[in-house]
Amino acid sequence: MKKIYVLTCFFLSAIFANSVYAQLKLSPEQQAAVQTYITASPVLSTYSADVRNKVLENQENIANIMNCWKQIKNYANWETIKKIESMDLMYSELGQKFPELRNNVMPGFSKLDYNAVVKSVKDYNLDMKAASHAELVKQYLKSRRDNLNKENAFGTMIILFPELLEKLRKLAGMQERTAKGDQLLNQWLEKTFYDKTREEAIKRMTDYQKDDKWFIDTGCLAHFPGEFQKAADEFANTPVNWLGTYTGPAMTLKVEMKGGFVFCTSYVAVGSSSETTQWNLTPIGNTAKGEWTCTNIYSDRTVNRTGEATIKLVDDKLTYDIFEGPWTVKWNEGIKPYQLLDTKGAHWFGTLTLVK
Repeated sequence: MKKIYVLTCFFLSAIFANSVYAQLKLSPEQQAAVQTYITASPVLSTYSADVRNKVLENQENIANIMNCWKQIKNYANWETIKKIESMDLMYSELGQKFPELRNNVMPGFSKLDYNAVVKSVKDYNLDMKAASHAELVKQYLKSRRDNLNKENAFGTMIILFPELLEKLRKLAGMQERTAKGDQLLNQWLEKTFYDKTREEAIKRMTDYQKDDKWFIDTGCLAHFPGEFQKAADEFANTPVNWLGTYTGPAMTLKVEMKGGFVFCTSYVAVGSSSETTQWNLTPIGNTAKGEWTCTNIYSDRTVNRTGEATIKLVDDKLTYDIFEGPWTVKWNEGIKPYQLLDTKGAHWFGTLTLVK
Protein backbone atom coordinates (compact mmCIF):
# COMPACT_ATOMS: atom_id res chain seq x y z
CA MET A 1 0.00 0.00 0.00
CA LYS A 2 2.84 2.35 0.79
CA LYS A 3 4.36 1.96 -2.66
CA ILE A 4 1.02 2.55 -4.34
CA TYR A 5 0.51 5.67 -2.22
CA VAL A 6 3.92 7.05 -3.16
CA LEU A 7 3.42 6.41 -6.86
CA THR A 8 -0.07 7.91 -6.76
CA CYS A 9 1.24 11.05 -5.06
CA PHE A 10 4.02 11.32 -7.61
CA PHE A 11 1.55 10.89 -10.47
CA LEU A 12 -0.82 13.55 -9.09
CA SER A 13 2.09 15.90 -8.39
CA ALA A 14 3.25 15.53 -11.99
CA ILE A 15 -0.23 16.34 -13.29
CA PHE A 16 -0.46 19.36 -11.03
CA ALA A 17 3.01 20.55 -11.99
CA ASN A 18 2.28 20.22 -15.70
CA SER A 19 -1.04 22.05 -15.37
CA VAL A 20 0.71 24.97 -13.68
CA TYR A 21 3.72 24.74 -15.98
CA ALA A 22 1.54 25.08 -19.07
CA GLN A 23 0.22 28.41 -17.80
CA LEU A 24 3.63 30.06 -17.63
CA LYS A 25 3.83 33.24 -19.64
CA LEU A 26 6.32 36.08 -19.70
CA SER A 27 5.01 39.52 -18.78
CA PRO A 28 5.73 42.47 -21.12
CA GLU A 29 8.46 43.60 -18.69
CA GLN A 30 10.06 40.16 -18.73
CA GLN A 31 9.79 39.96 -22.51
CA ALA A 32 11.53 43.33 -22.88
CA ALA A 33 14.29 42.41 -20.41
CA VAL A 34 15.06 39.08 -22.09
CA GLN A 35 15.09 40.77 -25.51
CA THR A 36 17.60 43.27 -24.14
CA TYR A 37 19.78 40.40 -22.94
CA ILE A 38 19.52 38.67 -26.33
CA THR A 39 20.27 41.84 -28.29
CA ALA A 40 23.40 42.48 -26.21
CA SER A 41 24.68 38.95 -26.86
CA PRO A 42 27.14 38.67 -29.79
CA VAL A 43 25.85 35.14 -30.46
CA LEU A 44 22.11 35.25 -29.72
CA SER A 45 21.58 38.61 -31.45
CA THR A 46 22.47 37.05 -34.82
CA TYR A 47 19.32 34.90 -34.85
CA SER A 48 16.06 36.00 -36.45
CA ALA A 49 12.95 37.24 -34.66
CA ASP A 50 11.19 33.97 -35.54
CA VAL A 51 13.91 31.99 -33.77
CA ARG A 52 13.78 34.27 -30.75
CA ASN A 53 10.02 33.95 -30.46
CA LYS A 54 10.12 30.17 -30.79
CA VAL A 55 12.68 29.88 -27.99
CA LEU A 56 10.80 32.29 -25.72
CA GLU A 57 7.51 30.43 -26.20
CA ASN A 58 8.99 27.21 -24.85
CA GLN A 59 7.65 26.49 -21.36
CA GLU A 60 10.93 25.15 -19.98
CA ASN A 61 12.75 28.25 -21.19
CA ILE A 62 10.11 30.49 -19.61
CA ALA A 63 10.57 28.63 -16.31
CA ASN A 64 14.34 29.12 -16.51
CA ILE A 65 13.88 32.82 -17.18
CA MET A 66 11.63 33.15 -14.14
CA ASN A 67 14.14 31.27 -11.99
CA CYS A 68 16.75 33.98 -12.57
CA TRP A 69 14.40 36.90 -13.20
CA LYS A 70 16.20 39.08 -10.67
CA GLN A 71 19.52 38.77 -12.51
CA ILE A 72 17.94 39.21 -15.96
CA LYS A 73 16.05 42.29 -14.78
CA ASN A 74 19.21 43.79 -13.29
CA TYR A 75 21.21 43.01 -16.42
CA ALA A 76 18.62 44.65 -18.67
CA ASN A 77 18.36 47.71 -16.43
CA TRP A 78 22.14 48.18 -16.46
CA GLU A 79 22.18 47.77 -20.24
CA THR A 80 19.42 50.35 -20.72
CA ILE A 81 20.92 52.91 -18.34
CA LYS A 82 24.36 52.65 -19.95
CA LYS A 83 22.88 53.84 -23.26
CA ILE A 84 21.31 57.01 -21.83
CA GLU A 85 23.13 60.05 -23.25
CA SER A 86 21.98 62.62 -20.69
CA MET A 87 23.73 62.23 -17.34
CA ASP A 88 20.76 63.95 -15.73
CA LEU A 89 18.45 61.15 -16.90
CA MET A 90 21.10 58.53 -16.20
CA TYR A 91 21.36 59.73 -12.60
CA SER A 92 17.57 59.66 -12.20
CA GLU A 93 17.26 56.14 -13.65
CA LEU A 94 20.00 54.89 -11.36
CA GLY A 95 18.08 56.34 -8.43
CA GLN A 96 14.97 54.41 -9.45
CA LYS A 97 16.57 51.10 -10.44
CA PHE A 98 19.65 50.93 -8.19
CA PRO A 99 19.28 53.56 -5.42
CA GLU A 100 21.82 51.87 -3.16
CA LEU A 101 24.48 51.93 -5.91
CA ARG A 102 23.86 55.32 -7.52
CA ASN A 103 26.46 57.23 -5.53
CA ASN A 104 29.01 54.51 -6.20
CA VAL A 105 28.41 54.74 -9.93
CA MET A 106 28.23 58.55 -10.16
CA PRO A 107 29.98 59.92 -7.06
CA GLY A 108 29.59 63.64 -6.39
CA PHE A 109 27.34 64.21 -9.40
CA SER A 110 25.37 67.48 -9.39
CA LYS A 111 22.33 67.62 -11.69
CA LEU A 112 22.10 71.39 -11.26
CA ASP A 113 25.70 72.04 -12.30
CA TYR A 114 25.57 69.48 -15.12
CA ASN A 115 22.44 71.02 -16.67
CA ALA A 116 23.94 74.51 -16.43
CA VAL A 117 27.08 73.34 -18.22
CA VAL A 118 25.15 71.57 -20.99
CA LYS A 119 22.88 74.61 -21.48
CA SER A 120 25.84 77.00 -21.80
CA VAL A 121 27.65 74.83 -24.32
CA LYS A 122 24.47 74.43 -26.37
CA ASP A 123 23.23 78.03 -26.15
CA TYR A 124 26.58 79.48 -27.25
CA ASN A 125 27.24 76.77 -29.83
CA LEU A 126 30.59 75.81 -28.36
CA ASP A 127 31.15 72.88 -30.72
CA MET A 128 34.95 72.69 -30.56
CA LYS A 129 36.18 69.12 -30.77
CA ALA A 130 37.83 67.80 -27.62
CA ALA A 131 40.25 65.72 -29.71
CA SER A 132 41.65 68.94 -31.20
CA HIS A 133 42.51 70.16 -27.70
CA ALA A 134 43.63 66.87 -26.22
CA GLU A 135 46.48 68.25 -24.12
CA LEU A 136 44.41 71.07 -22.62
CA VAL A 137 41.57 68.66 -21.84
CA LYS A 138 44.03 66.21 -20.31
CA GLN A 139 45.49 68.87 -18.01
CA TYR A 140 42.05 70.19 -17.05
CA LEU A 141 40.84 66.71 -16.16
CA LYS A 142 43.99 66.16 -14.11
CA SER A 143 43.30 69.36 -12.16
CA ARG A 144 39.72 68.27 -11.52
CA ARG A 145 40.99 64.87 -10.39
CA ASP A 146 43.23 66.71 -7.91
CA ASN A 147 40.00 67.79 -6.18
CA LEU A 148 40.06 71.31 -7.57
CA ASN A 149 36.64 72.78 -8.35
CA LYS A 150 35.99 73.88 -11.92
CA GLU A 151 36.88 77.55 -11.30
CA ASN A 152 40.22 76.72 -9.70
CA ALA A 153 40.96 74.12 -12.37
CA PHE A 154 40.35 76.76 -15.05
CA GLY A 155 42.59 79.19 -13.18
CA THR A 156 45.33 76.60 -13.30
CA MET A 157 44.96 76.42 -17.08
CA ILE A 158 45.31 80.21 -17.33
CA ILE A 159 48.56 80.15 -15.35
CA LEU A 160 50.21 76.98 -16.64
CA PHE A 161 48.84 76.57 -20.19
CA PRO A 162 48.01 80.03 -21.57
CA GLU A 163 48.94 79.11 -25.17
CA LEU A 164 46.62 76.10 -25.21
CA LEU A 165 43.82 78.15 -23.71
CA GLU A 166 44.35 80.93 -26.24
CA LYS A 167 44.06 78.43 -29.08
CA LEU A 168 40.73 77.26 -27.65
CA ARG A 169 39.57 80.86 -27.28
CA LYS A 170 40.25 81.67 -30.94
CA LEU A 171 38.48 78.56 -32.21
CA ALA A 172 35.48 79.55 -30.08
CA GLY A 173 35.37 82.84 -32.02
CA MET A 174 36.50 85.00 -29.07
CA GLN A 175 38.91 87.70 -30.17
CA GLU A 176 39.63 89.13 -26.75
CA ARG A 177 39.71 87.75 -23.25
CA THR A 178 36.67 88.72 -21.17
CA ALA A 179 35.18 87.46 -17.92
CA LYS A 180 32.17 86.14 -19.85
CA GLY A 181 34.44 84.43 -22.35
CA ASP A 182 36.45 82.77 -19.59
CA GLN A 183 33.25 81.53 -17.99
CA LEU A 184 32.08 79.97 -21.26
CA LEU A 185 35.44 78.30 -21.93
CA ASN A 186 35.35 76.98 -18.37
CA GLN A 187 31.90 75.51 -19.07
CA TRP A 188 33.18 73.86 -22.25
CA LEU A 189 36.09 72.28 -20.41
CA GLU A 190 33.73 71.21 -17.65
CA LYS A 191 31.59 69.48 -20.30
CA THR A 192 34.63 67.37 -21.26
CA PHE A 193 34.96 66.51 -17.57
CA TYR A 194 31.35 65.31 -17.51
CA ASP A 195 31.91 63.33 -20.72
CA LYS A 196 34.82 61.56 -19.04
CA THR A 197 32.74 61.07 -15.90
CA ARG A 198 30.03 59.40 -17.99
CA GLU A 199 32.58 56.99 -19.51
CA GLU A 200 33.77 56.04 -16.03
CA ALA A 201 30.18 55.60 -14.82
CA ILE A 202 29.50 53.21 -17.70
CA LYS A 203 32.59 51.19 -16.79
CA ARG A 204 31.38 50.90 -13.19
CA MET A 205 27.94 49.82 -14.37
CA THR A 206 29.53 47.20 -16.62
CA ASP A 207 31.45 45.86 -13.63
CA TYR A 208 28.25 45.53 -11.61
CA GLN A 209 26.54 43.97 -14.61
CA LYS A 210 29.20 41.27 -14.96
CA ASP A 211 27.99 39.40 -11.89
CA ASP A 212 24.44 39.20 -13.25
CA LYS A 213 25.72 38.22 -16.69
CA TRP A 214 27.88 35.43 -15.26
CA PHE A 215 24.92 34.08 -13.28
CA ILE A 216 22.73 34.07 -16.40
CA ASP A 217 25.32 32.79 -18.88
CA THR A 218 26.56 29.93 -16.71
CA GLY A 219 23.29 29.14 -14.95
CA CYS A 220 19.66 29.40 -15.96
CA LEU A 221 20.24 30.43 -19.60
CA ALA A 222 23.48 28.55 -20.25
CA HIS A 223 21.56 26.34 -22.68
CA PHE A 224 20.24 29.27 -24.76
CA PRO A 225 22.88 29.10 -27.55
CA GLY A 226 21.94 25.48 -28.14
CA GLU A 227 18.22 26.27 -28.00
CA PHE A 228 18.61 29.08 -30.51
CA GLN A 229 20.61 26.93 -32.91
CA LYS A 230 18.09 24.09 -32.59
CA ALA A 231 15.22 26.46 -33.40
CA ALA A 232 17.18 27.94 -36.33
CA ASP A 233 17.81 24.46 -37.73
CA GLU A 234 14.10 23.68 -37.51
CA PHE A 235 13.23 26.86 -39.41
CA ALA A 236 15.92 26.14 -41.99
CA ASN A 237 14.30 22.78 -42.76
CA THR A 238 10.72 24.07 -42.75
CA PRO A 239 9.30 25.06 -46.16
CA VAL A 240 8.50 28.75 -46.48
CA ASN A 241 6.17 30.75 -48.70
CA TRP A 242 8.48 32.21 -51.32
CA LEU A 243 5.75 33.91 -53.36
CA GLY A 244 5.94 37.69 -53.51
CA THR A 245 7.81 40.72 -54.73
CA TYR A 246 10.93 41.77 -52.86
CA THR A 247 12.60 45.14 -53.24
CA GLY A 248 15.82 46.85 -52.20
CA PRO A 249 18.37 49.43 -53.36
CA ALA A 250 19.82 47.16 -56.07
CA MET A 251 16.72 45.57 -57.59
CA THR A 252 13.11 44.47 -57.36
CA LEU A 253 12.73 40.69 -57.56
CA LYS A 254 9.55 38.79 -58.40
CA VAL A 255 9.50 35.29 -56.89
CA GLU A 256 7.23 32.47 -58.09
CA MET A 257 6.97 28.70 -57.67
CA LYS A 258 7.07 26.53 -60.79
CA GLY A 259 6.96 22.75 -60.49
CA GLY A 260 8.45 22.76 -57.01
CA PHE A 261 11.25 25.13 -58.01
CA VAL A 262 11.75 28.77 -57.06
CA PHE A 263 11.75 31.00 -60.15
CA CYS A 264 12.83 34.63 -59.80
CA THR A 265 12.94 37.46 -62.31
CA SER A 266 14.00 41.10 -62.29
CA TYR A 267 14.06 43.84 -64.89
CA VAL A 268 15.37 47.36 -64.85
CA ALA A 269 15.85 49.87 -67.67
CA VAL A 270 17.90 53.07 -67.66
CA GLY A 271 17.71 55.05 -70.89
CA SER A 272 18.61 52.75 -73.79
CA SER A 273 20.15 50.12 -71.47
CA SER A 274 18.38 47.31 -69.64
CA GLU A 275 19.12 44.39 -67.35
CA THR A 276 17.08 41.19 -67.05
CA THR A 277 17.81 38.36 -64.60
CA GLN A 278 16.38 34.88 -64.18
CA TRP A 279 16.95 32.62 -61.21
CA ASN A 280 16.12 28.89 -61.33
CA LEU A 281 16.57 27.59 -57.79
CA THR A 282 15.90 24.45 -55.79
CA PRO A 283 14.39 25.15 -52.34
CA ILE A 284 15.40 23.39 -49.11
CA GLY A 285 13.58 24.88 -46.13
CA ASN A 286 14.10 28.63 -46.11
CA THR A 287 17.06 28.45 -48.53
CA ALA A 288 17.13 28.00 -52.30
CA LYS A 289 20.15 27.45 -54.55
CA GLY A 290 20.67 27.17 -58.27
CA GLU A 291 21.44 28.86 -61.58
CA TRP A 292 21.44 32.61 -62.16
CA THR A 293 21.50 34.27 -65.58
CA CYS A 294 21.61 37.93 -66.46
CA THR A 295 21.32 39.78 -69.77
CA ASN A 296 22.55 43.37 -70.07
CA ILE A 297 21.61 45.19 -73.26
CA TYR A 298 23.50 48.39 -74.16
CA SER A 299 23.45 50.55 -77.26
CA ASP A 300 26.57 48.87 -78.70
CA ARG A 301 26.62 45.38 -77.14
CA THR A 302 24.76 42.61 -75.33
CA VAL A 303 26.35 40.98 -72.29
CA ASN A 304 25.26 37.53 -71.12
CA ARG A 305 26.27 36.60 -67.58
CA THR A 306 25.82 33.37 -65.67
CA GLY A 307 26.53 32.22 -62.17
CA GLU A 308 25.30 30.46 -59.06
CA ALA A 309 22.83 32.06 -56.66
CA THR A 310 21.69 31.35 -53.13
CA ILE A 311 18.72 33.06 -51.49
CA LYS A 312 17.46 32.81 -47.93
CA LEU A 313 14.12 34.01 -46.54
CA VAL A 314 13.89 35.08 -42.88
CA ASP A 315 11.30 37.43 -41.37
CA ASP A 316 10.08 38.64 -44.81
CA LYS A 317 13.66 39.58 -45.72
CA LEU A 318 15.32 37.84 -48.64
CA THR A 319 19.12 37.78 -48.66
CA TYR A 320 20.94 36.82 -51.84
CA ASP A 321 24.47 35.78 -52.81
CA ILE A 322 25.55 35.55 -56.46
CA PHE A 323 28.89 34.15 -57.64
CA GLU A 324 29.44 34.92 -61.32
CA GLY A 325 31.14 32.93 -64.05
CA PRO A 326 32.60 34.33 -67.32
CA TRP A 327 30.74 36.94 -69.35
CA THR A 328 29.96 36.59 -73.05
CA VAL A 329 29.87 39.89 -74.93
CA LYS A 330 28.32 40.26 -78.39
CA TRP A 331 29.13 43.56 -80.07
CA ASN A 332 26.68 45.03 -82.54
CA GLU A 333 29.47 45.90 -84.99
CA GLY A 334 33.16 45.11 -85.42
CA ILE A 335 35.50 42.39 -86.51
CA LYS A 336 35.14 40.58 -83.18
CA PRO A 337 31.41 40.15 -82.67
CA TYR A 338 31.97 37.81 -79.69
CA GLN A 339 34.25 38.27 -76.73
CA LEU A 340 34.75 36.25 -73.52
CA LEU A 341 35.52 38.21 -70.36
CA ASP A 342 36.99 36.34 -67.40
CA THR A 343 34.97 37.67 -64.46
CA LYS A 344 34.72 34.37 -62.61
CA GLY A 345 34.52 34.84 -58.86
CA ALA A 346 32.70 38.18 -58.85
CA HIS A 347 30.43 38.19 -55.79
CA TRP A 348 27.18 40.11 -55.44
CA PHE A 349 25.06 40.12 -52.33
CA GLY A 350 22.33 42.11 -50.63
CA THR A 351 18.99 42.09 -48.84
CA LEU A 352 15.49 42.64 -50.22
CA THR A 353 12.27 43.22 -48.28
CA LEU A 354 8.87 41.74 -49.07
CA VAL A 355 6.43 44.25 -50.54
CA LYS A 356 3.16 43.87 -48.62
